Amino acid sequence: MSGPAPHLGDALSALADGQLPDHEAAAARDHVASCASCAAELAAVERVRALVRGLGPVEPRRPLVAVPRVGPASRLAGAAAAAAAAVALLALSAVELESGRVPQVASLVRVHATSPVNADPMSQVAPAAIPVALER
Repeated sequence: MSGPAPHLGDALSALADGQLPDHEAAAARDHVASCASCAAELAAVERVRALVRGLGPVEPRRPLVAVPRVGPASRLAGAAAAAAAAVALLALSAVELESGRVPQVASLVRVHATSPVNADPMSQVAPAAIPVALER
């Protein structure tokens, strides 16, 4: 002779949601019909689910994405960095113009065009010589 059937536990939630296979749902309903404890728990689960489903949508007070806050100090630091970059760019271009050096593009194109195609077996790119002058 077997003892009383065990209580359903989490199967009650699955029964309330209609997630049990038909044969398990039938067995769970039979158990609930004969077990006052499980019947009370199932009724409580169904009441809570009905209350939760009846709640309206909740709008968050703040956006759920990270939005960086940029204060006056950050704006000032950004402006100072941009100004420093502009000054550095102007200084570098002035040095190049002052030196009077002009890249010899025509000779680079000629060297590249006359190089053997199979000079580099991996990339099949023809090498090009770039003249470099280190003295000032």
